[in-house]
Amino acid sequence: MSCLKIMNRGSSSKMTSFRIVHQTSYRYTDKVVLDPHYLRLFPRLGTCCVDSHDFKVTPEPAGTSSVLDAGGDRVMLAWFRKACDLLEIRSELVVRVEPFNPLHFIFYPVSCARLPMVYPSEQAAALVPYMDREEISTLADFAASLAADSNQDTLSFLTNLCRAVCNGFSYEQRNEGAAWAPAFTLKERKGCCRDFAVLAMALCRRMGIASRYVSGYYLNDDAAGPADLHSWVEVFLPGAGWRGFDPAQGVACDHHYLALSAAADPLQTMPVTGTFYGNASCRMLAVLTIDRLGIDYD
Repeated sequence: MSCLKIMNRGSSSKMTSFRIVHQTSYRYTDKVVLDPHYLRLFPRLGTCCVDSHDFKVTPEPAGTSSVLDAGGDRVMLAWFRKACDLLEIRSELVVRVEPFNPLHFIFYPVSCARLPMVYPSEQAAALVPYMDREEISTLADFAASLAADSNQDTLSFLTNLCRAVCNGFSYEQRNEGAAWAPAFTLKERKGCCRDFAVLAMALCRRMGIASRYVSGYYLNDDAAGPADLHSWVEVFLPGAGWRGFDPAQGVACDHHYLALSAAADPLQTMPVTGTFYGNASCRMLAVLTIDRLGIDYD
């Protein structure tokens, strides 16, 4: 049992338990040789109490190592010796999460509470990978309009951005494929959670706010059964650190969000990445279920 409870920022002693079962299968039409694979299926340190984690890889790897990636997320590297026609990764988590106020912070220096964001020099260099932006006029105009409507207030801009996407864009389920380009999502006024996260990143960066893409689970209080991997955005706010905002739901991220990985590039947050050698095609099947188990009181 690992209890990493460092995010308690309120007086509540109520904790909600969830069981998360995430299984991903890759079936090959013939025997293949697997290169080492990165597995990003471990909760970020400090986001929950992990009561149990049953993790199994088939075929059994020749070896594994647990590492922290460039973003500080825990990742498993697994390598294999024997050829196979099936790769299956099954993760079963039982976690407890505690309510907290995601907006309980201050800006320091206070100048960062106003847009455009200007980071202290000691932070700016480290945030360069999260500042890359697309020079597209439609994105610049939309970001500037949101900032003006927010009176150039940083927090108001972030909350208004989430509400604008949640209320003004149509959500559509799309289980396969990369996230759309932000300009395309803005033009079409529709997308899935990963499209909205990438759009939010682009808009934040237009205002000088460092942002990164997050992949993880949304823990609905009414959760029971099938679910989908979720995506949102984190922004770096001086005095508060990395803070999550979900444009798909229109809210700041609280204890209902369990992050697995975060990166400047969405492709670096995929739950499983790797390559194989062989004359075969591959079919992937991912099944995720999240069940709420109950509420505990200290």
